[in-house]
Amino acid sequence: MNTIKPLINEPALIIELSPTNKFLVIADLHLGIEYTLIEGGAQIPSQTQTQRLIDRLLKIIDQVQPTHLIILGDIKHSVPNISPMEWHVVPYFFKSLKNIPIHIILGNHDSEAQIEGLTTRNTIIHPASGCLLTLTKDDTFLKVGLFHGHTWPRKDLLSADILIMAHNHPVIKFQDDFNVKIYEPAWIRLHWNQRKLARAYLNYLHIKKAKNPLKLLQEKYKILIASNPEIIIMPAFNDLLGGIPFNVPNSQFLGPLFQSKSLDLDEAEAILLDGTPLGKIKEIRLKNE
Repeated sequence: MNTIKPLINEPALIIELSPTNKFLVIADLHLGIEYTLIEGGAQIPSQTQTQRLIDRLLKIIDQVQPTHLIILGDIKHSVPNISPMEWHVVPYFFKSLKNIPIHIILGNHDSEAQIEGLTTRNTIIHPASGCLLTLTKDDTFLKVGLFHGHTWPRKDLLSADILIMAHNHPVIKFQDDFNVKIYEPAWIRLHWNQRKLARAYLNYLHIKKAKNPLKLLQEKYKILIASNPEIIIMPAFNDLLGGIPFNVPNSQFLGPLFQSKSLDLDEAEAILLDGTPLGKIKEIRLKNE
């Protein structure tokens, strides 16, 4: 059966379109982040860290045997330039993955001109607005949209049944009575408010007022907004990264979908990498900060 499923204990998921068409999805590599950490006083060998990420990814590839790899943005870390470290580690990363077709969806740390010069011939670069896959499941067609999350998704992704995004590096904060703090990456699943999103998208198009925003978008702009798609926010693949602790009071995620107020983070469900469901975020928020 064709499925979308996160891998247990890994910040990665599989989209299986057919037995011979299987996509492995990861996000937020931030290759070369060690350059920034070194400037802050940390000593992390970049080649060692990059090789660790490569070995981890190759192990996953060996286990699940995907036919394609999708990287959901933020290939490199430095913005807006390419650090000296990234000139070395980014090409090395892609040369290590030359045996699998790779789809890159640009993130806010990437530009097409930069990434194109750092990758290999087996890579296809998609804009930050994303790409669309069609999944056949139980004799029905499901549209799966993938984008990084720092920009609006392209128009046809707004009608997708499932949206997969990255960008926010979601983590949950655990804190004990001795004030010991631990941050664990997690998956986030939530849905949008269709009418709020329609109004926000019209505002993005510089249209301030509309009696029926959904009707206007569909009839004038040929944009259909799905009524209740599942939205999956991916944890970052690079475990050196920080993240946004979603269970801290007043915590907010970034990107136009969240700025549109159409996504209610309180009602979102969080799941640890080992598959443990944590419940709704409003139920696990820390009270004392």
